[in-house]
Amino acid sequence: MKRLADPRNRLAHANPISLRQAEQVVCYTGDIIESIKSYYRDKKMEEEYNVPLIIKVIDSFGNIYHREQLTLGHDGGVLKDLSGDPKYYLRPGDKLTLEVEVDPSFSDDEYQINWSSAQHVGEPMPNGRKVVIEITERQVARQYLVMCNITSNKKWHRMCTGVDDRLGYFIRVLPPL
Repeated sequence: MKRLADPRNRLAHANPISLRQAEQVVCYTGDIIESIKSYYRDKKMEEEYNVPLIIKVIDSFGNIYHREQLTLGHDGGVLKDLSGDPKYYLRPGDKLTLEVEVDPSFSDDEYQINWSSAQHVGEPMPNGRKVVIEITERQVARQYLVMCNITSNKKWHRMCTGVDDRLGYFIRVLPPL
């Protein structure tokens, strides 16, 4: 941990660090995470379902939500409902961008990220950490729902719907002026 003090202090005061220090930070923090996970695994105290979870959501309004700031859904997923706040209303022609961060202790090849919406029209939503949705008249609704599903490559899944985590993001889309 002492080896991380110098790069931490430099970064905390907006000073540069060397490429070598950045590599050390990544390696050491990875080792620490694995050590902690191993400890809890040995004590039988690890996550009941050890699967990749969404830990952060960023939207095009500049909001950053960490998992503990999101509402827990009945199925174990998380929700964010902005449909009741006028400063987040959209209209046709606007763009909505959403990005998720998944628990970094899982490598990208251990899971898939899929985006969907009942009101989405046109090309299928691309899969990946980030989605950009161009709002059209066909998406006008009091609650426009965008869903992000995280599905591990395991044969079993944490949620009965066959996924391991889900984000439900609600926004209001008003008719065109």
